[in-house]
Amino acid sequence: MPQIFTCEGYSFRFYSNDHTPEHCHAEKNGAKIKVEFSGDGKSHKVSKLIPKSKVKFKEQELRDIVDFCNKYANKIVKKFRNHFEKGLKIKCENIRKIK
Repeated sequence: MPQIFTCEGYSFRFYSNDHTPEHCHAEKNGAKIKVEFSGDGKSHKVSKLIPKSKVKFKEQELRDIVDFCNKYANKIVKKFRNHFEKGLKIKCENIRKIK
């Protein structure tokens, strides 16, 4: 279960058995959400949020997740492809600020 980013208490990760479309999972304080991406191969952005826990994110937290994932979308998709298509190990990066 590779962790790809941490930022302001959020953990962004892939699950070992993940599949396309490219996505990541965001977690904080028991709340979990799946973040899917769409793009043209060069530029990606958040296309869908899918709640994955009974614990819900607050509206500001959802905005933070979307802002973070849009800012790092290309990097997240690259890490997804490197891990699932090429079998490479993924290094977790600690980002200090969402914005």
